[in-house]
Amino acid sequence: NRADDPEQAARRVAAVVGVDADALVKRVTAAKPGAFVDVITLRREHYDELRDDLRPIPGAVFREGRLHLAPDAGFARALLGTVGAPTKELVQASGGRIRVGDVTGLSGLQRSYDEYLGGKPGLTVRPVPRQGAPQEPQAQPLLEVEPTPGRTMKLTLDLRTQRAAEAALARATRPAALVAIRASTGEVLAVANGGPNATGYNRALHGQYPPGSTFKVVSTYALLRDGLKADETVVCPPRAVVNGKVFTNAENEVLGSVPFRSDFAHSCNTAFVGSADRITQQQLRSAAADLGYGTSTRSLGPPAFPGSVPDTDNPVEHAADVIGQGKVLASPLTVATVSASIAAGTPVAPQLVVEPKPGSAETEGGTGDPDGTATGTEATATPTVESARADRLDSAAVATLRSLMREVVTGGTGTALRGVPGGPVAGKTGTAEYGGGDPPRTHAWFTGFQEDLAFAVVVEDGGFGARTAAPVTADFLRHLS
Repeated sequence: NRADDPEQAARRVAAVVGVDADALVKRVTAAKPGAFVDVITLRREHYDELRDDLRPIPGAVFREGRLHLAPDAGFARALLGTVGAPTKELVQASGGRIRVGDVTGLSGLQRSYDEYLGGKPGLTVRPVPRQGAPQEPQAQPLLEVEPTPGRTMKLTLDLRTQRAAEAALARATRPAALVAIRASTGEVLAVANGGPNATGYNRALHGQYPPGSTFKVVSTYALLRDGLKADETVVCPPRAVVNGKVFTNAENEVLGSVPFRSDFAHSCNTAFVGSADRITQQQLRSAAADLGYGTSTRSLGPPAFPGSVPDTDNPVEHAADVIGQGKVLASPLTVATVSASIAAGTPVAPQLVVEPKPGSAETEGGTGDPDGTATGTEATATPTVESARADRLDSAAVATLRSLMREVVTGGTGTALRGVPGGPVAGKTGTAEYGGGDPPRTHAWFTGFQEDLAFAVVVEDGGFGARTAAPVTADFLRHLS
């Protein structure tokens, strides 16, 4: 009744704040004359931007309050998720727990832990007279159940690290993700997504990609355990042929007869393919499991793709797997976990949710994919536990790998990180082919660690890791300084 024309006022407000005009008009015209109809809750800074457009609308009124909010509207949005009116599918799948008109988690942790965060409504059961029966004083309740308030979650995310990760991905024109882990504890400090659909799909945890040359960290660990020496001469020819399948190097690079450390620093595919017969597929799978592939993510809390390395007796597939192609798949979380394990010198189990304790009776996490079924561009495999994970890593192999990963930055494909502030950076670039194009399209990767901070970056269809993902990682570390 404060609006001269309620329908026109509703449409004007809807146009300013970006809500469904028809739905708002329907609610306004159905309301009583003295009712207030909530339209939207805005952060103060967003309201201030729209204030001059909203204030003159007859009937528009405003209330100010305080809520617990993330630092900004996009902060870890794909991870934390959103709340709102439930879809028909959510109502049907809830077994009666969620009803039309409720507010419920729609994605991310809000959905995975909806019952924990939202609590339970109360219930009162009273007898009432049958229709037409004499009215009696209201009877005492037969049953009363007090409501259970929602509880607070505690995460390992670090505000400064998460903001640095999001700042590094802010200009991404293609889908991208970054995961950062404190190697000594396994605490996940940042889960960031950038580019198109950055807030809608958590590719940092759920993406399934060929890891490309970042998997050479795993292959090298297996080769070192089998006796390969970093200074051993391993030829990097222009081509390597396995059962008729031709493997080449990026941009047709040829190093010739060089120490293996040079092959690693410059990511020579043919040197690794030529060394593939030195290890079995089971040795490769075992090394991958020890460093973080395919192992349980129960300690993490929410669902995540743990990576997978297939079993095969096909020499061509084995050679392709050694260089991170073939059928090997990983999420950014998986690749960051591998670097964290090398940095820590022990197998790292990533942890994100502190309260409720993952695996406890009260947690609702870990039951399905909260972001739907969409995954990365190579989403074809089902995650599996590849083998039992070792309690400790080979200390000599780890020490050699650390020096090899450092040389990638000082004089190899990762020189984009050579001058970043902070301690020395060790890492590995990755360029992962996918699809059937000629030439094939590629995802860009970089993974590594700086002191106790391990990280991985992927840029979908980003070209070469050295040119795309490595500079993003360098930007991330600069924002942290």
